[in-house]
Amino acid sequence: MPKQTFFNLPEEKKRNILRAARLEFSRVSFEEAAIANIIKTAQIPRGSFYQYFENKEDLFIFMMKNMGKRVAEKTDKCLKESGGDIVETFIELFYYFIEVLTRDENTSLFKNVFLNMNDKIKDSFTESFRQNHDKFLEHLISHIDESRLTLQGHKELIYVLKMMNNVLLHSIAHYFKECGQGQETIEMFLFQMNIIKKSIYKP
Repeated sequence: MPKQTFFNLPEEKKRNILRAARLEFSRVSFEEAAIANIIKTAQIPRGSFYQYFENKEDLFIFMMKNMGKRVAEKTDKCLKESGGDIVETFIELFYYFIEVLTRDENTSLFKNVFLNMNDKIKDSFTESFRQNHDKFLEHLISHIDESRLTLQGHKELIYVLKMMNNVLLHSIAHYFKECGQGQETIEMFLFQMNIIKKSIYKP
């Protein structure tokens, strides 16, 4: 997490730093991104960067966590709109990701994220499923119609949610590898979701 000095900054200065980071992480992969380029674009001294963040990873994960919060909000909204159908929710999320992440202003950043996703990046992006883990999942479960499921208790439901989340992220990464020409990826994702639905929903 950023240091308190970052949160104490004026909103415009915070936005400038995050905008500069976004440009750099869009230009190259996380491993290749340079703090020197971020501070140059943000027009801040190098020493100031380390007053705000521990390192490059700290800044990147903070950006991913903010995106994770938006994913959590979208998940909640989709669950309500689908009447608590978790499979339909994940299908809706998949199309949402494809639509948002392939916009011109987002494509380079998310292509770098998904094609270079390691465990730390994956964990930060899926913060909605990991930070305040039990609290968030319990909130999601409150919107799921469990009476339609064959699952026995919350433990099995939580496991299924994690499994579906992994399928979602893997499918999005594969979609980017196909440079947006991913009809086969879409079909495979829907195929997997259909198998899960048959497995967890009552006839």
